[in-house]
Amino acid sequence: MEQQDMLRAIPKVDELLGMEPLQALAEQTPAPALREAVREELEALRRRILAGDTDHIPNREDLCAAVCRRAREASLPSLRGVVNGTGVTLHTNLGRACLSRRAVEAVVAVAGGYSTLEYDVDAGRRGSRHSHVEALLCAVTGAEGAMVVNNNAAAVLLILSALGKGGEVITSRGELVEIGGKFRIPDVMEQSGAVLVEVGTTNKTHYDDYKNAITEETKALLKVHTSNYRIVGFTESVEIDELITLAKEHDLPIIEDLGSGVLVDLAKYGLTHEPMVQESIAKGADVVCFSGDKLLGGPQAGIIVGKKKYKGDTAEEETAAEAPAAELPAGEVHELKAFLTGKAVPIEEVPDAVFSSKTLGDGMAIDPVSDVLTAPADGTVTIVMEGSNHACGLRFANGMEILLHIGLDTVAMNGDGFEPLVKVGDVVKAGDPLIRFSQEKIKAAGHPAMTIMVVTEMGEAKDITFLTGSHVDANASVIAKL
Repeated sequence: MEQQDMLRAIPKVDELLGMEPLQALAEQTPAPALREAVREELEALRRRILAGDTDHIPNREDLCAAVCRRAREASLPSLRGVVNGTGVTLHTNLGRACLSRRAVEAVVAVAGGYSTLEYDVDAGRRGSRHSHVEALLCAVTGAEGAMVVNNNAAAVLLILSALGKGGEVITSRGELVEIGGKFRIPDVMEQSGAVLVEVGTTNKTHYDDYKNAITEETKALLKVHTSNYRIVGFTESVEIDELITLAKEHDLPIIEDLGSGVLVDLAKYGLTHEPMVQESIAKGADVVCFSGDKLLGGPQAGIIVGKKKYKGDTAEEETAAEAPAAELPAGEVHELKAFLTGKAVPIEEVPDAVFSSKTLGDGMAIDPVSDVLTAPADGTVTIVMEGSNHACGLRFANGMEILLHIGLDTVAMNGDGFEPLVKVGDVVKAGDPLIRFSQEKIKAAGHPAMTIMVVTEMGEAKDITFLTGSHVDANASVIAKL
């Protein structure tokens, strides 16, 4: 059969939709989804014919069967149960710790309706979501106070922002870990506003290293458990007991990041003993943080426990309020909304070679008529240009990172006309205001107000398409599809 004859013989979409097998499937499949499945199957057949991979047209019954398979596969949720045959019980990619049946039943009972999430029934007014877990966490760990945030990296950031901002925090060079999502202790330290003071070497850190590094600028000592790797051989480290004694001598708080967090003695089950949260609290650690999802199960969470006197400082940090523990697994980022109202411009047309040459990365720009920069998607603030306040950075759930730069050469304005509305570590929703700026002052200083968005890190996104060349409305128009 000739190629052109086969192409003409491909049945029409409505013809297949009218056949009995698809009529039966239509009772349980949305009409647009079923029509799309037919189109995709016929398009796949057309591609096979053009590529010379087939010499006949399947009969109508076989085509209907293929459409049914395609429609059923498309209807499957991307998040679904699997059998873990890897031999790894706490598998990062397979949901880590499973919830018990009792916990699942409790979630279902509450998730199906309204709840007392942030309502104090006894007082008859707004309450705190932390109240549901604080008493339980204190009972389990022996701590005086507790709170829950988005993840353990957020917990470390929050603690350092509260206790170390504007001063020095001492930690061992051998404990400068990187965890999943490219969170690194030095980066988190920098974002918190604290100054990292590294002591010791990669394989050996002594008590005197910490002692000799303490100055009038020291705000805290940080101990990090290397839960995702081991340094073996010619090694030495300082245990939490010794650091607690040193911290007390200098009236400094001791912070311990236990990573994945352990609440039971694994040695009882023939496994290597891991530092337990209860042990750190009993020894006198002031603030301890760990992941809530690795061993406890449930949504991603970072747990902070410790002495009551430090909870007030930590709770006052806006990051806690802006970054609560995820109630449901975070979804992927599929599109970015306009961060200003104005004309969307290809990055190649930006009158600055640093941007137009894509030296910093691909992106686009908006020639604005509005004056409040907003978040194009849900994310975390990673950068606010200190002093100039003319730019900020965001990281999204898929690991993508962007830089939003207001105007050209506006760094020379030294912050005049720019009002930051967020700070590093804040968690923002799409459309949340980031920076308010004055177009009049920018123009008076002789600079274009064109605002650029540069993708500096793609993360898990495989591709991105920028939509430019037309007027866009802030928080409404889609400017990029992932």
